[in-house]
Amino acid sequence: MLGIYDNSLPIGFAVILKNEKCGYLYYIAIDKSVRSKGYGGAALKKIIASYPDLQIILDFEEIDANAENNIQRIRRKNFYLKNGFYETGFYTLLGEIRFEVACSELPLRRESFCDLINILHAYRPEFSDRLI
Repeated sequence: MLGIYDNSLPIGFAVILKNEKCGYLYYIAIDKSVRSKGYGGAALKKIIASYPDLQIILDFEEIDANAENNIQRIRRKNFYLKNGFYETGFYTLLGEIRFEVACSELPLRRESFCDLINILHAYRPEFSDRLI
């Protein structure tokens, strides 16, 4: 778990699961009082720079015109793509919800990422242990 600060003021946090080849950015949050001020993008760039030997991987709910929060999904995807992440064509599953996988450099280090999602699956069985 990493803290995200503006000087000494905590404004968010990130959770990363990593191995020798990749880091899965499982969760990142910025306090709602300071969103849309560049902190999220700066945090992503800092995370990528802090782990130069790792491919940083994250996922987000796939775009679905029928989803109640589809506008939010589109904004989230655009945010990640604007901040140095690339579409991979792969998806993860959490229960029945599909999440699009993006990474900081192509191609996706699929085997290493699968090792990480297998660890998550062991602790949280509703998280799929495979990519689709």
